[in-house]
Amino acid sequence: MTLLLKVYNHHISLMPRLSHLSLCKMISKLVKQGFQRLVDKQRSSFGSEGGNSFNPYPGSSTRVPLSASFLLELLYSLYFCIHTFKHEHTPDLPSEFNKIASVGIQALDDINFRASHELLPEVLLVTNAIKNSLKVNPSGQPKNDSIEINDALSLSLNQST
Repeated sequence: MTLLLKVYNHHISLMPRLSHLSLCKMISKLVKQGFQRLVDKQRSSFGSEGGNSFNPYPGSSTRVPLSASFLLELLYSLYFCIHTFKHEHTPDLPSEFNKIASVGIQALDDINFRASHELLPEVLLVTNAIKNSLKVNPSGQPKNDSIEINDALSLSLNQST
């Protein structure tokens, strides 16, 4: 799966916006799987789409094992989605497309929670770097005196493989 996601990330700028939104939602659902409190929160945040299914055994969902390298590839995708659509407003498109950055930020928080729970330092390093870059430099444009998130991602990806 990591290799497949790496190929997707290589061509992520060519993918349609609906693909980016679906990716952000999939990431959030995948990393929350097995954490009942987070799944209930997800249902309320994504609207009615998650609330229609009935689980006769609440809390019985199993956690999907995710490697650190896979989570880092997911973070690369999220970083692209968040910074590409953070300040973009296109009134001619449905509002679904205008919320890619906010769904991406929610997925970033979910990965941060999962990395904290599983004690994955390289993933925590990158999630915190992305969060701090959003606070310090919300436009996503690189500054001359700071290390870029892409550098931190590539360092972490090289160390984990």
